[in-house]
Amino acid sequence: MKLSEILLVAACLTLLFACRQTTPPAQIEGFLLTGEEAKLLVGHCTTVYSAGVEAYWTPNQTDLRQLEHDLNSYLASPNVDGLNQYLRQYAGVIKNGRKQIFVSGVHAATAQRLQNNQPMSDKAIVLCGGGTMMYGVEYDVETRSFSSFTFNAAR
Repeated sequence: MKLSEILLVAACLTLLFACRQTTPPAQIEGFLLTGEEAKLLVGHCTTVYSAGVEAYWTPNQTDLRQLEHDLNSYLASPNVDGLNQYLRQYAGVIKNGRKQIFVSGVHAATAQRLQNNQPMSDKAIVLCGGGTMMYGVEYDVETRSFSSFTFNAAR
């Protein structure tokens, strides 16, 4: 085999492994909220996320695993550095006829204080203000894309 053929094979293998689809996580890291808790999570303190909500739905485990797989990649991007240290709660919403999952992230230390040192549960963590200790982002299930990322207001 010539050196050029070896390099070509190596380049093809590198490209193949770099582009392969990774498997979404088997276990869900966040907490899915439904019913009144979902409405409370989405609508607390602001209308940024609740505006345009037509209905609520319950994502299944496949939806949540795909969300977390995509969210981990999104949170690893330079524009949102450090957000992998946040605990997450999810609520399924329908906006403009599209299924979305609202993600509420709460810094682990803040969540622990707000929950009186109890583990996170299926109760919405609501904190108006909080600055960078809380964030929200919407995930479109069909396009697997994120939008409307914001931190809470400072106060």
